[in-house]
Amino acid sequence: MELHPGKECEEILAMQGHEVTDVIGKETWAQNEPEKYEGLIPQNKEWTEFVDEKTGEWVYLDEYGNKVDKPISV
Repeated sequence: MELHPGKECEEILAMQGHEVTDVIGKETWAQNEPEKYEGLIPQNKEWTEFVDEKTGEWVYLDEYGNKVDKPISV
């Protein structure tokens, strides 16, 4: 497998001869800073609930990696 750091997935697929007409959900992707997640262990698939590996405390982040108060359960 060849790696292409910095290239978008549709660019790589096009290089391989595939036609990409749309990437669903791309407009809502956020490129977050990896430093915001250092030392945090994800607890859900949305990457919004974490446990701090040093303190054991729960940490909540929004979709941009900013700390927020614990969300209210519905």
